[in-house]
Formats: sequence, structure tokens, C-alpha cells
Amino acid sequence: MTLQAGEGGNGQSRLADQTLAQQFPRDRAAEEVLIENPAGRLAGSDYQAAVADLVARLQRTPSVAAVKSPLAPGNEGQISTDGHAALLTFQITGDPNTAQDRVAPALAATAAVQAARPRLLIGEFGDGSANKAINERLSQDFQKAELTSVPVTLFILVLAFGALVAAGVPLLLGMTAVAAALGLTELVSHLLHVDQSINSVILLIGLAVGIDHSLFYLRREREERAKGRSAEDALQVAAATSGRAILISGFTVIIAMTGMFLMGSQVFTSFGVGTVLVVAIALLGSLTVLPAVLSKLGDRVDKGRIPFLRRLRTRDGQSRVWSRIIGGVLRRPVLWGGAAAAALVALAIPAFTLHTVNSGAQGLPRDLTVMKVYDRIQQAFPRRRRSGRGRGQRTRRHLPPDHRRYRRTQTRGARHRSDARADHRGRQRLAPSRPRHDPPGRQRHRRHLQPRPRPAAQRRDPRDDRQGSRRDRSLNRVDRPVA
Repeated sequence: MTLQAGEGGNGQSRLADQTLAQQFPRDRAAEEVLIENPAGRLAGSDYQAAVADLVARLQRTPSVAAVKSPLAPGNEGQISTDGHAALLTFQITGDPNTAQDRVAPALAATAAVQAARPRLLIGEFGDGSANKAINERLSQDFQKAELTSVPVTLFILVLAFGALVAAGVPLLLGMTAVAAALGLTELVSHLLHVDQSINSVILLIGLAVGIDHSLFYLRREREERAKGRSAEDALQVAAATSGRAILISGFTVIIAMTGMFLMGSQVFTSFGVGTVLVVAIALLGSLTVLPAVLSKLGDRVDKGRIPFLRRLRTRDGQSRVWSRIIGGVLRRPVLWGGAAAAALVALAIPAFTLHTVNSGAQGLPRDLTVMKVYDRIQQAFPRRRRSGRGRGQRTRRHLPPDHRRYRRTQTRGARHRSDARADHRGRQRLAPSRPRHDPPGRQRHRRHLQPRPRPAAQRRDPRDDRQGSRRDRSLNRVDRPVA
């Protein structure tokens, strides 16, 4: 089971998410269908027929409720201010955390209406549709990683060992460790919810650790065989040397990965669970299964040799290329050590200017159909007009009356700043409001503080705020990966 609403944050943000989830529980997942005319305003029978067809299809669709048409009386807020776009809203019944499992019929109904009226742009976005699209993309990426990482890893191992069987043993150990860790993580997730991207983390860590441990063991066993030892003696020497190194290395990695449990975030906790499981399984396989496989194979581990790769090795099995590189480094250790340290420092310089944020909707793939619909909804129904204000600043309308009055006194000149007095900490505070029987001069001064009427073209439409805030809450509930 994946993380639920309010479980992915950390610190005060996590407490706020949990409080919102408890005090304002969601009974249903919200969905929106955008109907847009790229050529101009929505008018005529085509637009009305599209809305009527969509309403009829959604009302017949299972798991759909509370369908609200933009043509219904009182729903004028679902039409954009320029009249080029409209929103049809509805809800997915049942648990909102599993709405992605029941949103497919609604998506099919929306696609059918779009196919019937190609002159309009009709698309769906919401909790269920966004989660469904993201889950499908994660599954596709995981399959792509499997299809690309396995052949590339096998190619590198063939270059390292020069034989197909010897290259297949580490890869087999890594894949079995990944499969076992994925199964155990699925069981643990019923007790401790995990992040969706844990599968990719397990695949990367499992292959790396499993192959690394196998390389230690297999290389040492082959070196001892090249020195003239028997298969049994070579395996015992490898177990006494490389086996001990693998044991220490594995426990070191496990201890390091347990540090993620101290982060206080459920996302890092789930990563810690997955990585500790896959490293422990790979360690257990390297100390038990790997020696048994090598003992069974014997000299057949070198079957499937690549002819031209054997020329790159010496009689004792060492690589000629790496022997030359290591020899040059050992002859001038200060020079090469300084060059390596300089390269590491140069690579670490960008980390000092690293700015970490919760990317939200901006971090999702823009080629997803639901994200294209989301971008069009943002353009047609902006939450606030674009201006020079920062994202975290509130507009004048959202400020309390006293705060608005204080800001006016700070921007209209020195003669108006006399109303703002300093408290005992040196901070500015507002003077108490004056009675209505102020002298004429004071009354004129008060008139200067009154808000000026804004032109009609600059007035903000409250409908934009309602639609934008609903979309932002929807995006915050989407189960996204951590990048």
C-alpha cells in the first residue's frame, strides 16, 4: 500500500496535512472536464450538444456522482471570463485514495465525446485521473529500466569476466535479490505505507549490491584457480577472504541505510525499509547461494568465453589495461590523488547552490495528457492575475482590513506614517481608529486612506479563485514520486 494523504510530509507540514485530512476528510475524489473552443467563444448548438452528451454519458457511468453542468443555472463560475472555456465537474464515489481504480469509465466517456466533436478540445483532470496517469507512467518507467539495465549490466559483466556464464552469475544473484525484496516490501506495506517509487530504488540498489558482492567472490575464486589451486581450495580461500569483506561491507551499507529512519519523513522511511531489505537479501545470497552455485559449476563457470577479451588479460587472470592504469597511479600517487580530489571538488561545487523545493505540479511530466489538460485549465481559469507579486505574497484583497490600511500608510508618504506607532520591540503597529468627530483636517487625512476604485479591466474575478484553489488542492493530493 502506498502513502495516503498527510503521510508524505515532514515536520510542521506533515502535521498540517494530517490535521487537514482529519478535520476535513474527503468523501469523494473531484474531477473536472475542460471544454474549450480554440477558435473563439463557446456558443452555438455544438457546444451545448457536447455538454449535454457529456452529462448524459457521465450520469450513466458507474462510480460517478454530483455531475454539474456549466449550462445549469447558478454554475456561471464554471465558465471562463473570456468565454472560450468551460468546466464540467463531477465526483468519483467510494474511497478517494483509490479513485484511480474507478476513473477509467469516466475517462472513456470523455474520450468518446472528444472523438465525436473534434472541433472542441475536451479533456479530463482530477484526483483519480492524475493518479492513474502517474501510476501508469511509473510502471512504464520501471519496465523500461528493467529492459535497459539488464542488457547493459550483462554487457559490462561480459567485458569484466570475458565469459557468459561468469557474467550471468552476478546478474542472477542481483535479480533474485530484487524480486525477493519487492515481495517482502509488498507485505510490509500493509503495516507501513511506502512511497510509489520504492520499486525503482530497490531495483537500483539491489542490482548494484548483488553484483558488487558477486564480483568480490567470483574474481577471488578465479584468481586462486589461476594460481594452480583446486576448485575446492580456491573456493575456501575466496570464502575466507572475500566472504569476510562482503559480510563487513553488507552490514556497513545496512547501518548507513538505517539513517533514513531518523529523517522523520514517511517517504525516507519507506526508502529505508526497501534498501535494508534488498541489501540484507543480497548479503545472505552472497554468503550462501553464491558459494553453492560456484561449487556446483566448478570450471564450467568460464564457459562461453569471448576470444578477443582473453588477449586483454595476463596469465593470472588480471586485466592488462587496469594493470597499466594502476601501475601509473602507484608510481605518482600525489599527482593522481590531487587530480582526483580536484575533480571531486569541482563536481561538488553545484551542490552549494542547490535549491530544494516541493515541485508540485511543475515536477510532473508535461507530456501526460492530464497535465496538458491541467495547463489549459490554468490558462483559462487562473487563480490570480499575473503581476509582479511573489508567489508567497498575498494580494491586497486577501489582507485583513487593518493590514491593508497599514500598508497604505507606509506607501502614501511621510505625513501618513504618523498613524503607525512603534511598540516596545521597535515594530510598527497601527494607531487606534479615530472617532467620527475628528477635526476637518483629520477627516481630509482619513479620506486619503480610503481605497481607490479600480478600473473594471483590473478587477479580479472571484470565479478564478474558486477554480484555482480547487485545482491546487487536487494537485497536492496526487501521489507523486520524489525525484
